[in-house]
Amino acid sequence: MTAFSAAQCLALSGGLVLVATLLVLAAFVDRERDRFRARLLGVVRQASERRIPDRGATAPTGKPLRESVIALLRRITRLSARLPLVGRKDQEDIRRLLVRAGIRGAGLRGKESVALFVAAKLLCFAVGALLAVTVQLVLRTDAAPMMALAATGFSGFVGGLVPEAVLQRRGRTRRAAIEAALPDALDLLIICANAGYGLDVSIQRVGREIARFFPDLADELAVTANEMQLLSDRRDALDNLVERTNVPAIRSLVVTLLQAQRYGTPLTQALRTLAREERNARILALEERAARIPALISLPLMVLIMPAVLIVVAGPAFIDIMKGL
Repeated sequence: MTAFSAAQCLALSGGLVLVATLLVLAAFVDRERDRFRARLLGVVRQASERRIPDRGATAPTGKPLRESVIALLRRITRLSARLPLVGRKDQEDIRRLLVRAGIRGAGLRGKESVALFVAAKLLCFAVGALLAVTVQLVLRTDAAPMMALAATGFSGFVGGLVPEAVLQRRGRTRRAAIEAALPDALDLLIICANAGYGLDVSIQRVGREIARFFPDLADELAVTANEMQLLSDRRDALDNLVERTNVPAIRSLVVTLLQAQRYGTPLTQALRTLAREERNARILALEERAARIPALISLPLMVLIMPAVLIVVAGPAFIDIMKGL
């Protein structure tokens, strides 16, 4: 690597380290300000209740390292939320991706969840860029400055795609788990409907019963039951269920429930038909996967088994030919 390219790489890495240091310092100042505000509110509350403040309990001591790290990350997330890094449409897409992956903030607000995702992408981008700079400095390649900067930018871009790829994989896994658990949940929903329960009570009861074996679907059903009790229209709660899961079978279930509620058709018969169709769809999917096994086995067969067979069959003839020559 030339001296100019090495200087550029060092300047880039120094700039990234400086930005990270400033973010940490700003988060530390924000944490101290929040701690002072919390202590001041505690003193005011105790004074209003006419109690003597306990000085030994005002300053928290022995705080675990894990909680300190989480608090620091939350403050960095709040700082990144104040920066206009993504537009409104991109925020909606990120929030939809988080919800479909089963992440609703874990105690944070929706904006903070989006900001945490953006902060993770920036962190992975910085790690990828620093990794590329480190590799270039260690190997001492004689690449042009523009090539070095292009390699650094490409490595950072790939690193920034890692959080989105992880969320998409988690969303696909969760979707497959929901699809596998849906027929059993439909059977339980039929039993609750035959027992005379209402739709919201049936969904809540089914979610509570399958929580031990199918936590993903149970979580979605619990959220849907709560929304049906809070929202004025049940259609909105069911539409939110379809939007969160993005499962075609859930969409068919919602359409069936809405039609049964609108036209007064028997709910149990519609649910029984839907459960039968879902089980047949699972059987067809398993048969399709089984039919693809011979095509998938052909490549390992050719790579691992055929060379050994050719050696055993054609080996003696080849040795005789070599002896004759």
